[in-house]
Amino acid sequence: MELHRLAYTLFPFLVILAAGLYLSKNHADKKWVQSLSKPNTLFWILIGWTFWGFVTNSDYTNQAGCMVQSEPIFSTPNMLFSGTALLLLAVGFFLPFRKIGIALLIVELVIWVYKLWWIKRGYAVGFAGVPSLGVLCFDIVALALRLMLIKQLLGFRFRALWVLIPVCVIVLLKIWFSSFNMLF
Repeated sequence: MELHRLAYTLFPFLVILAAGLYLSKNHADKKWVQSLSKPNTLFWILIGWTFWGFVTNSDYTNQAGCMVQSEPIFSTPNMLFSGTALLLLAVGFFLPFRKIGIALLIVELVIWVYKLWWIKRGYAVGFAGVPSLGVLCFDIVALALRLMLIKQLLGFRFRALWVLIPVCVIVLLKIWFSSFNMLF
């Protein structure tokens, strides 16, 4: 992967990391900061983010190479993927059987990562074959929110910033494979 692609890709991670570090160092005692890591807050932010992805076509995009056209918001794939995510998230979160609910959230995560890796495009667009910054930022936040929600519901005690490591690996591999596939 060329250096400019790596820098372009790492920029959203660095922004999220800097914001997280700033909040944890300077405002950790504030109630609004503490509420950001609560499952209920994470769930509603994720629902809103998923809806935002539906409206902006960031949750599902078919952009690839020099074909940088927009699909209609109400296209079948966009409605199917976003609707499935919203349904599984809501059922998984509100199901009174906690273990089954968490299992549904993990199933939704696996489906979402599958869609990211094998169905979704937007990671090698334009003449330079770089990721769409809007799609890249959406996916980073969407994946981080999903992992944070599951982390909180399972009661894992590691710091939230460690969630960025698997997010970074998954997204960087997606970018690398998308760029590699554009060569053939």
